[in-house]
Amino acid sequence: MVKVFISSIIRGFKQFREAARDAVVEAGMQPVMVEDPELFPAQSMSPQTVCLRSINDSDVFILILGQCYGGRTESGLSAVEEEHWHARLNEKEIKVFVHSVDKEPEQEEFLTRISRWESGHFRNPFDSPKDLKSKILQALYEIPKGQEKKMRTPLNEGIHRVLQLPALSRRAWGCHAL
Repeated sequence: MVKVFISSIIRGFKQFREAARDAVVEAGMQPVMVEDPELFPAQSMSPQTVCLRSINDSDVFILILGQCYGGRTESGLSAVEEEHWHARLNEKEIKVFVHSVDKEPEQEEFLTRISRWESGHFRNPFDSPKDLKSKILQALYEIPKGQEKKMRTPLNEGIHRVLQLPALSRRAWGCHAL
């Protein structure tokens, strides 16, 4: 079964997280949420370790952003932003949903970082839990079967390496358009 990790702040977001869970279940997939005591029982590992491992074991990563950025961790980022970058590094299918409310400056900065032309995500705005559920369902149904787990082909691997090079190096290799 396809596993879908749901990432957001928790405080004050219960109704949105429940809507996301309901959408994932309705799509025939398994939600992975820290509120689930079967998936996240009491453990000796840190919450960070457990959550990042759960992202590794998931196929799809849903990021739900609202007004608040969340508290900063030792890395200087919020736990939600750490989860996002971990999902990116592990090439998860990422779907981003943004609550249509005014946001804290830190949250606006996070949105800017994940929305860049070169490396960002398209975002889907939502107004209510019902709207969020509908948009998550649509996004999950649009994932082509078998694409939940992205596989790198040799061509994609080469493109990935070129995109990691600084712009000057890319030009030296004749990759002006990248």
